[in-house]
Amino acid sequence: ALEGKFSLEFCVSIALIAGELKSNQFSDEKVKEPAVQELMKKVKYAHPPEMGSGLSDLRGEVVVKLQNGKTHSRKVDIAKGDPSNPLSSDELCHKYRDCVHLSLSPEDTNKSLDLISNLESIRDIAELMDILTFNSKRS
Repeated sequence: ALEGKFSLEFCVSIALIAGELKSNQFSDEKVKEPAVQELMKKVKYAHPPEMGSGLSDLRGEVVVKLQNGKTHSRKVDIAKGDPSNPLSSDELCHKYRDCVHLSLSPEDTNKSLDLISNLESIRDIAELMDILTFNSKRS
């Protein structure tokens, strides 16, 4: 599962199979699934020189070639989440929920999200810190 997080082949394969990439897909079971293993063998990585090599060159293109000969591709010049292509509020909330779902209850997730969303206006962050640090004294 840990190696899957750093495997382009795994990330592309699971995204193609599931339609999205979520934190719960990084499990030993998912990595070992026969369909994922088969698709991973077909994923090839190439870094064309025109894509650049610096941190400001984080562009990418995915090309999918189907058995019937059709090709689908998607090119991204500015990665989602980059300051010049930020996540929307909904996308950020979705990502936060995905990241904390194994650690926080739905109630704590909602409360912490509300507190974070209004961080500038709260006077005391103790309640947020209690949630995020699993403080058992919280009622």
